Amino acid sequence: MDARHLSFDQRHTIARRFIARLFDPQERERVVRAIVADGWPEPMAREGLAMHERTWQIAGLVQALERELSAVGGLQALDGTHRRVRVIAPRHVVHVWPALPGAGLTPVLLGWLLGARQTIRPSSRGMYLALHLHELFKACAGDLLDAPLEMEFDAIKPDWRDADVVVVSGQDDTVAALHEFLGKPRHRARPVLMGYGHRVSMALIVDDGSAQPIDDAARLARDVVMWHQTGCFSARAVVFCGSSPRAQLMAEALGAAIAEEEARLGANTLDAGALARRAQARGVAEFMGQLHGHGIGWVQPTRSPWRGEQVSAHTVTLHTIPSLDALDTALALPAHHLQGVALGTYRGATERMAWADALARRGATRICRPGQLQSPPPSWTHDGWPNLLDWVRVCTIDP
Repeated sequence: MDARHLSFDQRHTIARRFIARLFDPQERERVVRAIVADGWPEPMAREGLAMHERTWQIAGLVQALERELSAVGGLQALDGTHRRVRVIAPRHVVHVWPALPGAGLTPVLLGWLLGARQTIRPSSRGMYLALHLHELFKACAGDLLDAPLEMEFDAIKPDWRDADVVVVSGQDDTVAALHEFLGKPRHRARPVLMGYGHRVSMALIVDDGSAQPIDDAARLARDVVMWHQTGCFSARAVVFCGSSPRAQLMAEALGAAIAEEEARLGANTLDAGALARRAQARGVAEFMGQLHGHGIGWVQPTRSPWRGEQVSAHTVTLHTIPSLDALDTALALPAHHLQGVALGTYRGATERMAWADALARRGATRICRPGQLQSPPPSWTHDGWPNLLDWVRVCTIDP
């Protein structure tokens, strides 16, 4: 029996059982060991799993599913009890997982709740965690399913063209390569390709002259260092709205906080290739101006606009502006490349909403407080688009 033959309540029960088991103290230790086996520092693995716990909330995922399906008849249309609408779920969804631990699990859980068979192809740098999650889900499903999640460790297979949906997270070139492989002539041809490509995140601090903006450097450092700054929610730049002397204080505080966060997360070592790139990048940066921070990463003030680039691991560029009206002078990346913004404002809700509106128009898909970038809520819409509406087909039944 596969997911399509279970009721929504049965799928919901299995998903809740899986998440509860995943964060059981003993099981949590096994998950941490799997992440470490994939090459991540143990303190970072523990911190990252705690952050994932906020995202992998089944109640929140069900609410997101219900909210999206409400536009086309709701859960009644999915389970066939709606009188005039039928929502046809995909039979088979293939997920290409990135190396970032756990980054592809949310779409799998959503697809499972929708009632589709799930096939996962993990990155070669994330196989231990993927296999562990696969075995854990299978144990939680018990005898209800023969193979609730299928794992694929070989190269991409031609039979993937028979899937209804392919979900891939990675760089733009990865998405483009899969697009070409599948021979996609248009968006809604089978299979539907959901490509989450190259998007980047930043922070924006609006100074009010108090200690709070500078104190937020410690929280912001976590957004920079977590997962070695490899995720779409990793902060790569800071826009600071304030005076030059206060921007200097922020640069100094954030540079020191990055080094402290590297030590706390066990992130003060890199492989030889990354260290070589760091040495070259730091040499160029020192030639161009003053840097702040003596760890792996640093803060690099600049007068150039941010184009979405990553200077080096755990490193951010700092762009100072005088007011909201000058925001566009600090940003030169395409609108669709901006993902999350850690927004620090300290003068009330009205000011915060003014900045949030400007950032949303600039393309941001999620705005949060400093320190929360890398733990999105389950209701976050990936890349600013509905998560599931492109997966389903809708049939209306005239009376």
